[in-house]
Amino acid sequence: MQKIIAIAMVSVLLIVISCTSDKSEDPNLCAYDAAQLKYNGLIKAIVNTNCAALGSCHGNPQEQNAGGELTSYLLLKEKVDNNSFKNRVFDLKDMPQGSSLGVCDFKQLQDWVNAGAPE
Repeated sequence: MQKIIAIAMVSVLLIVISCTSDKSEDPNLCAYDAAQLKYNGLIKAIVNTNCAALGSCHGNPQEQNAGGELTSYLLLKEKVDNNSFKNRVFDLKDMPQGSSLGVCDFKQLQDWVNAGAPE
């Protein structure tokens, strides 16, 4: 009887450990073609979807009481260059407001900024 209880406890422990242990992230999960790491490649779609869609905070900032428009490369690059984009998106992580970026979108934006934010 004690043997059965011991086996059951070990089985439960193994199940709990397997469910809670850190799994390494699939390196291909956020893979992208480096040639696409440009504003006119991957970045414009991420920004338009999360920040600058019509009627969103940075698509019409006057209406939404936002800190600026992000509807073009030049407007976004200005925010990257003065570090306000990095501060809000990567450091404070309070943008996009009311939601969060997906893991891959976050990584691609970070890689893009670190690469000098190419057009």
